[in-house]
Amino acid sequence: MSTDSTDEQTNAPVSSDCTDGSEASLSQHFKDGDIKFRSSDNVIFQIHQKYLEMSTGGFPSCDVNGSTAATTQDEIVSLPETSFVLDVLFRFVYPKLQPDLFDIEDFGQLMDVARAAEKYIVYNAISACQLRLSLFCRDFSPKHANELFDFAAAHDHPALLVTTSKSMIHKPLEEVAHKLTADTYKPWSLYHSRVLLACNSILGATGNGRCTNDTCQLEKNRQLINQSPANVFYIKSKLQAEYYTKPCCSSYSSWQNAKAAGVRNLPDFGTILRAHRKQQSRR
Repeated sequence: MSTDSTDEQTNAPVSSDCTDGSEASLSQHFKDGDIKFRSSDNVIFQIHQKYLEMSTGGFPSCDVNGSTAATTQDEIVSLPETSFVLDVLFRFVYPKLQPDLFDIEDFGQLMDVARAAEKYIVYNAISACQLRLSLFCRDFSPKHANELFDFAAAHDHPALLVTTSKSMIHKPLEEVAHKLTADTYKPWSLYHSRVLLACNSILGATGNGRCTNDTCQLEKNRQLINQSPANVFYIKSKLQAEYYTKPCCSSYSSWQNAKAAGVRNLPDFGTILRAHRKQQSRR
């Protein structure tokens, strides 16, 4: 699927019924349906009502019973989304090979499509957007973590919350609590608490004097935690792999034997969330 918006319209004028008086263009891909939509950049999409009724649940052209709100064939429903977003979205409505969202490399455009999918309840698009955003988050999470977390929390997408969890763990609990649903707040608070305890066990590790080794493992761990609390999971992976089989000093040996269990056994957010939902389902 091309991401060039010029591919979504023809040069043929359709109507001048627009607030700025400019002529509308007809979508190249959607031009024979019985419901007409106008994008914010003045492109007309003609969509078959039967496909809207089968594949969506929130377009303004249909009420809760699936009957059209348009009274005449010439009536046009104006939408605030661009032609690019609507072109992608309407491809998910039809029973055809669906668009590959990996063709959308711009994060802003991808988020616009994801928000529109939620707004108009385009079922197939919602699922596809969650998958694409999860992979996007994996590759570019630090840069877009806040926006992805807010989106996942607003629309209750647990998988996407899990993907962003490590990048958001540094946020104070009171800063994210109001964004979470009742079903995810408790697991997140438990996750936040466990990570904080694990980080404190590393930062508070002391011994008899300072290690003289320039590559002291205890000091390196402190530096990692000071850089980001999420690094506790990196330290955990090294502990589980028995990376520190020859501690550089007695201080590290003491910490490893007495307090490292809280780091070694630290669960990720996904584990805590699944356990919580499993417990809730038994009630």
